[in-house]
Formats: sequence, C-alpha cells, structure tokens
Amino acid sequence: MTKFNGDQDPRYGGDLTWPGVNGIPFMGNGAVPNLRGAEAEKLPVVGTACHKMFDMSKEDDDQYFQWVRDRCRNGLFTQDHIEYHFDEETKVMHVFMMWTQLYRHAPANQGGNGNGRQNGNTFTITSGKK
Repeated sequence: MTKFNGDQDPRYGGDLTWPGVNGIPFMGNGAVPNLRGAEAEKLPVVGTACHKMFDMSKEDDDQYFQWVRDRCRNGLFTQDHIEYHFDEETKVMHVFMMWTQLYRHAPANQGGNGNGRQNGNTFTITSGKK
C-alpha cells in the first residue's frame, strides 16, 4: 500500500496515520498506537460505507471516480456494487458505486478505559481474555 502512504485527502473523512498495519492506515482519534509484534494485527479493521452517483461528463466526478477505483484496485477500499447508466439522448455516462473505505481502529486515547495504557501521545494495547 506504499502507493498511498502519507496521503491525507479530505475524501477519506478524517486524518490518517500511515503506514498503519499491513498497509491499512489508522483513522481518527489522534492516538498513534505504540504496539509490539503481533499486537497491531489484532486491531480491528473497520469500514466506512460510501456511495455516489458519478456524472462522468463532469471533471470533478470523473476524477473522484478514478480516485475511488484506484484505491479499490489497490486494496485500500472494497468495491461493493457498481452500475453503469448511459443516457443515449445526452451521451453521458453515469456510474453508481458503493464502496467501503477500510481503516485500522485503535481504542480511544483516554487511558483507564480497560483497553490499554496511555503514555503521552501514544497508546499501547494490552491483551486480556474476554
């Protein structure tokens, strides 16, 4: 996932922390997890469900569609559904697409919440059987 490493496009819906785990970045709460070994791989992968009707005659929509498809093709997003609609009269292609943006989720950096230990601006996950 090095292709997108460091990318902070507002279309992600929040700030990402790269490189993440196995190429999937962390999203959100400002906590940069301080993890050891396989701890990082135990963090859940969460998804943000998205959808849009793209009007391919509009440059902004065409670029946005390419942005999403590129991330689907390279494994950062999943493509959940796609429909193509060509209007014969206007000669315009519309594409309806649903996709899921994938992120690693770290517990809130609040300390004392049972999920880990806070140390400054980092967060360490502690294991525990449930």
